[in-house]
Amino acid sequence: MKESATSEYNMESGIKSLLKSYKEEQSFQVLMSSYNDEPSIIEEVPLTKKEIYSILENNICTINDVTSVENNGIMTNCVGIAFDSNAGNIGIINEEEIYSIYVLL
Repeated sequence: MKESATSEYNMESGIKSLLKSYKEEQSFQVLMSSYNDEPSIIEEVPLTKKEIYSILENNICTINDVTSVENNGIMTNCVGIAFDSNAGNIGIINEEEIYSIYVLL
């Protein structure tokens, strides 16, 4: 995560505490969104804890206020992670820029 040392520690420790009860190889469904402050789902992809941490370590990001999203017609708890739009997107899927991810719990 590319932020100040204090916010980096808080974000990383916060996410790690949410995910610590899961095994390292645990796969999570992650929703990719074209907005950084609300779900606008482009695609759902499986990512491991290690892959999620790698995305966080290589991008400027914050935890947003979204704590649940609709997935297959059911409200599902999640961790919403928004990426700094000034730094650009974290990738492109189906010609849509990705500005946030939602890790389903």
